[in-house]
Amino acid sequence: MSLEAIIHKASTEPGFRQLLLENPTQAISGYDLTEEEKAALSIIKASLSEGTREGARRETSALSPEWT
Repeated sequence: MSLEAIIHKASTEPGFRQLLLENPTQAISGYDLTEEEKAALSIIKASLSEGTREGARRETSALSPEWT
């Protein structure tokens, strides 16, 4: 799943996390995301900035259990 891949990459690669925060359009350009997934990324941005995959996972599961 693309959203899970983005969350994992952002939680393990500081450079990608920074790009996602500063220029999300560029960061996700190689991923095929639905509009719902794009909206979810904006909601979990704060968790990603803290570098916690679990925090991002909690935010994502609140939106849609299938993403966990």
